Amino acid sequence: MLVDKLMTRKPSTLAHGPGSYDSLPVNETEASSAAHEPRHFTPHAPLYAFDLVVLPAALKNRIVTTATLLDRGNTVFDDWRLSEIGADQFAAFNFYGPPGIGKTMAAHAVADLLGRPIIQVRPGLIESPYIGETPKNIDSLFRAAEREGAILFFDEADVWLSRRIESPETVADHVLNSARAELLMWLDGYHGLVIFATNSVSSYDPAFLRRLIPFEFMPPTEAERIEIFWRHIPDPMPLAADVTEESIIPLLHGLMGRDIRRLIIDAAMNAVLDGSPAVSHTHFASAANGIAKSLPMTHDAQEQPPMADRRSHLIFISYRGSDQNWATEPVYARMTEAFGADTVFKAGNALRAGEEFPAIVKREAASCPVMLACIGPEWLTATAPDGSRRLDSPADWVQEEIAISLQAGNHVVPLLIGNRNEVALPKPDQVPESIRAMVYRQALWLAPGRGLDATIPMLVDCLAELVPELAERRRARSTTQPASVAQAPRDED
Repeated sequence: MLVDKLMTRKPSTLAHGPGSYDSLPVNETEASSAAHEPRHFTPHAPLYAFDLVVLPAALKNRIVTTATLLDRGNTVFDDWRLSEIGADQFAAFNFYGPPGIGKTMAAHAVADLLGRPIIQVRPGLIESPYIGETPKNIDSLFRAAEREGAILFFDEADVWLSRRIESPETVADHVLNSARAELLMWLDGYHGLVIFATNSVSSYDPAFLRRLIPFEFMPPTEAERIEIFWRHIPDPMPLAADVTEESIIPLLHGLMGRDIRRLIIDAAMNAVLDGSPAVSHTHFASAANGIAKSLPMTHDAQEQPPMADRRSHLIFISYRGSDQNWATEPVYARMTEAFGADTVFKAGNALRAGEEFPAIVKREAASCPVMLACIGPEWLTATAPDGSRRLDSPADWVQEEIAISLQAGNHVVPLLIGNRNEVALPKPDQVPESIRAMVYRQALWLAPGRGLDATIPMLVDCLAELVPELAERRRARSTTQPASVAQAPRDED
């Protein structure tokens, strides 16, 4: 098969060859530029190879074939001179699908296949609160990848590839628009391979979608789950005789690849704690039970019960869709990562077509012990089509959600999203009486320039302190991340 031949790696014409990640010689101008590049733009050896990645055969073959042909595109575009007729080489992949299904592993496996190092990019590594700095960081990032022959991998790509703001009014709006413009220019002329991964492809700007080669990742089938399980069992790991395919299949129901990897690790730890010479079915069953408590009833959407039949969550994310939408999805993702997907309610993610919006939102707002009230620069001033302020309308769901949560005695945490000169906790006379109590709650800042990787973990710490059950879930998931969220100073005027 063609894919088998392609997976027999040969040194790339643009790479240094498998296992060699030394820098290529650079000219004086590039060397001067490199001296000013952020230190975090450093390539690393890929962590995974395709022999560990389980995907549908058609998807895997397409990724392998496309990546290899793109990597050898100099024959077509340079040697055969198709570039002279305006032919362009698309070298940007878009891996999209639910979390935990192998998008990151596949990106690393592509780098391994091509014998390339990889630079994994998270939003916090390149964003800056200062106008002009974020595009410079993007420029430095791509130049570093060019020099090192590295593959660029943008995780949480929806933060950068979302629709551009048509009428920017704030510094953050201009920063995001300029960053997206810089990305577009690089994608138009870049000859290296870039991989984007997202759980939310629907938010992409059409201008980016036209420049990307799409690869949709789907939840694994039962056969793929058992294959993932066996591929992740190392040869030295001793298994008891009762660990068979028939006994394991029921434990894998509804799990993603990431969950299965965790199942194996937890079961091995259970065996060590028991002093057992081998990992038994009992150890795997105990691990599966622990994972089930921190996950939804199933990852398969068609098997999920209606929202009305699901139990209440613990964290409610209140947000205005038109206001700082770049942050709400990552906040949701990090909260679910820390506490479990069945812990966090965000209407845009939790509700399915046909479910009753008012009843479910009201129930969740009242029952969730924590509400994160996401407040951006336009939260207070957003207007309806008739020009009236949305917050003053009885039909404004943001106001109603917060009012219900306050009346229920829940912990309402104002989450100020943006730079300090853009957003502040509203004054009492600026909000309806029904939610006035919120402005007396201590707020937390979430500024784009500090990076979500640095700010979210402290928020996780704060929530775990507020609600003991959240602390227990966090311990169960063993989430540890660096952190720093500044408390917002209160305006005493």
